[in-house]
Order: sequence, then structure tokens, then C-alpha cells
Amino acid sequence: MESHNILSWNVRGINKREKQVSLSRFCFVNKIGLGALLETKLRGVKVGNMMSSCFIGWNYYSGSTSEDQILRSEDYLFGLSFPAIPWIVAGEFNAVFEGTDRVGGRTISVIELEDAQKWRALGLVDELRSTGSHYTWTKKQDNENRIYSKLDRVFKNEEWLDLFPQAEAIFNWDLLSDHCYCIIKSGATVNCGIKPFRFFNMWTDHVSFKDTVLQSWNKPIKGAGLVQIFRKLSRLKVVLRKFNKHFVGDVAQNFSLAKDKYQSAQVSLQKNPHSKELQREELLAGESFAYHARAYDSFLRQKSKVDWLRYGDDNTAYFHACLKQRRANNSISSVVTESGQ
Repeated sequence: MESHNILSWNVRGINKREKQVSLSRFCFVNKIGLGALLETKLRGVKVGNMMSSCFIGWNYYSGSTSEDQILRSEDYLFGLSFPAIPWIVAGEFNAVFEGTDRVGGRTISVIELEDAQKWRALGLVDELRSTGSHYTWTKKQDNENRIYSKLDRVFKNEEWLDLFPQAEAIFNWDLLSDHCYCIIKSGATVNCGIKPFRFFNMWTDHVSFKDTVLQSWNKPIKGAGLVQIFRKLSRLKVVLRKFNKHFVGDVAQNFSLAKDKYQSAQVSLQKNPHSKELQREELLAGESFAYHARAYDSFLRQKSKVDWLRYGDDNTAYFHACLKQRRANNSISSVVTESGQ
């Protein structure tokens, strides 16, 4: 099934027929499947006329009055509690979030940043990774009076990141508007071949780790000096991959199963606290849980490279959200050549 992109664009009015045609052609070329057009300046039947002539077969919704199309900042930023479903918020925020969000004109003040920073500090959303133009709007004066600002943004919640870990927002300029258009690509995960080898510290706690390494390392191999060491390490990587697959397995699943087994053993012992067999089962289950908990903790530390686990925020939702965000930031979803393609 062919994937489609999402468009968010402040078009600053599209009453002219040629502008509507250009917009339709733009959506076709960029494979837009869902779009949000801001400040169209269209009213009543004009919306239907444009859709029936330029966007044949499209479904659409348009507020009947200007109030229907405006989301008040106090209702959106602080008054709503979003459900735990994947969503994104895209459009013109008409606010600055960083001191580098405007060039030209007056300098950004601390007061201008206050509301936006407070909202983002709530941790309900995070900005979607973006490429293309940093500034998304320009006041087209000449010479030193020219102003560029970053007004258009895309925010997403954690559930969206789970569903589309490779998603990105692309901001670019077009002649239709003084705002950049924003195309949101879902970025389907592509299998790029063999993953790079990564050594996990938790392996060293496994009872079979040392023997596995020594058996591989002590086997004879051709070469001498650094060449021999290189070949031994290359062979050991293959051995450790198999070791991880067959002996270690899914760390998160192992932790969950060990936890359930330990809790079940505790419940059984409570019903018959003097049973020697149940006491032994609880002891073994507790030792297994402690081992898998250490392994899972070590695994998460290495995957995230953050420090707050040691300060007590062990395995919190915030930690896992940051882990997902870091994984998304480190992935490569597009490459731009020197010629701009």
C-alpha cells in the first residue's frame, strides 16, 4: 500500500483560481493524503467550489465561521487533557520558543519566551524532528528591515512516536505563501541490512559468558599480531550475537516474566507460609527476578545513555519516553546531497 504524507500550511489566502490550481498540483506531486490549510480566506460556497474543481474525490471539513477555525491558546495549552492515542499538532503557533527563532527586527525578549517555555515544560508533547528551513515565515522588507521567524511547528505525543518512530517534518518555501509549507512524512522503518555490533555490559553477568568468550578466543586462527587480534574479534562478534539470541534473549520480556513469577510465588507462599517447598520456590524466583532486573536496568542504561536512573527515577514513563525520543533522533530517515536533492 502506497504511503501518503501530511501537509500543514498557512497559505495566506487562496481565493485566486491559479493559486488553487497550484495548490492542487503541489498536493499531487508531494503525495499528500491529509492536509490542513490555515488562513485560506475562503468563505461559504467558495470552499466547496474549490474542492469540487481542484480536489476531486477529496473529503474535507471547513468551519462555517472564523471562530470555528480558531483554537484559543488558553483552551489548548492548559485546558485540555489529551487521551493516550497517537496525535500530532501542526500549524502556525505565532510564538517563539528559543532565542534563535527570529532574525532581524527587535531582539527576542525573555517575556516572549515565557509562555511557550512553560507549556513545553509540562512534558505533554515534544517537537517532531524537522529538516529543511529553520525559519518558516518572512516579512518581506528590503535590506536590513527583512525579518525571518520560526512560527510553524509540529508537536507529537509519545504514542505517535511509538507508531511512527522515523517520522519527520520537512519545512520548505514556495511562491504560494510567505509561510513555509510543512510536509510530515511517516518514515516507515526500512531494513538496511545487518545492524552494527553492540556490546552489552549485562552479558558479563551471565554464567555462560566467560566460557563462551574463551572457547572462541582460544580457537586457532591464521595470522599474527594485530591481524590475528582483528580476526579473533571479528569471529567473537558472531559468537556473541548468537549468545545474545540463544542464551540472553528478549531482556524486557525476561524481566516481565521473572517479575510475574516472583509475585506469583509470593502469593502462593502467603497462603501456606510454612511450606518448605514454597519458601524455596519464592527464594529462587526472587533471585531470578533480581538477576533479570539488573540485566534490564543495565540494558536501558546503555540504550539511553542518561544518568537519572542512578538518582531513583528507575524505569519511569518519562525515562522510557526519553529512550524512544533518543532512538528517533539517532535514526536517519533522509539524506540530502550536495546538490540539494
